[in-house]
Amino acid sequence: MFERPLILWLLALAPLSAMPGVLAMRSGRPFAGALSALLRMGVFAALVLLLAGARMPIKAGTRRMAVVVAMDQSESIADDQREWMRQKIAALRHAMDPRDRLAVIGFGRDGQLIRGR
Repeated sequence: MFERPLILWLLALAPLSAMPGVLAMRSGRPFAGALSALLRMGVFAALVLLLAGARMPIKAGTRRMAVVVAMDQSESIADDQREWMRQKIAALRHAMDPRDRLAVIGFGRDGQLIRGR
């Protein structure tokens, strides 16, 4: 969830960012001081989280995906390498949603559509 979790230790300094708000509350402006303290701590915490590399998974709005795979079919490719590429394409097809589309384009001497879905 965080790329650099050690930076989260900076959150311990969040109360220092609220000091101007606390001073304003003591000087007779309780609402403005409290609001200032809360906003300052919130912004400080957000900045620290961003520096730590916080990531939130977001689902994409797309319902379908189209994938094009280029497969080398030149004569210099050995049979075991060609089979390995076929296995990888089959694994990709298996992992995809049935609504997604997969096309395999072979290249070598010339390019041609091998398989389209």
